[in-house]
Amino acid sequence: VIHNGVEKRFADVDPELFIKKYGLQDFILYIGHLGPDRKNGRNIIKALQKIDHPSVIIADVLHNEEGKWCREEIEKSSKITLIEWLNHDDPLFASAYAACDTFILPTKYETPGRAALEAGLAGAKIVITPRGGTREYFLEMAEYPDPLSTESIKLHIEKALNKQKTNELKNHILKNYLWEVIAEQTKKMYQEMLKR
Repeated sequence: VIHNGVEKRFADVDPELFIKKYGLQDFILYIGHLGPDRKNGRNIIKALQKIDHPSVIIADVLHNEEGKWCREEIEKSSKITLIEWLNHDDPLFASAYAACDTFILPTKYETPGRAALEAGLAGAKIVITPRGGTREYFLEMAEYPDPLSTESIKLHIEKALNKQKTNELKNHILKNYLWEVIAEQTKKMYQEMLKR
């Protein structure tokens, strides 16, 4: 098995860049697409609308029926801030991870959700779908809601918000899921195969 990895730069990110630009800190964060069915945008937004806590969505919103619905619902919600897509290498992108309290990815499935790994490396608490390979990566260091239930998503986000931040997940990702670590594992696998 060769795992997915993340860049080490997310471990040392300054939250102040995002805080200064948007005036937001310790929020709930979702980064991804809105519009594709797999991304579960409707249930994510419905859950966020029920939570009395600021949320930030950094998304590429598709020009389809679901994307239109998501955009309209976000506009109705005083607690949700939509930021149109930021490039992955934009310093604001990484700073958002460090500035948030809890990163959410309660999609219909993930393999394993690289954005969640990046957020965890930046120190965020994680709420992620149990479907796909997520438990293999996040073990018991994340909340796993039923992505088809807005109430389950809401409850798990609130549970995460009420937890203290620790470095447990960050250290786990540093040890196991940096690209350098994955590259070394891949090299060893090839060396073993060549010996056969």
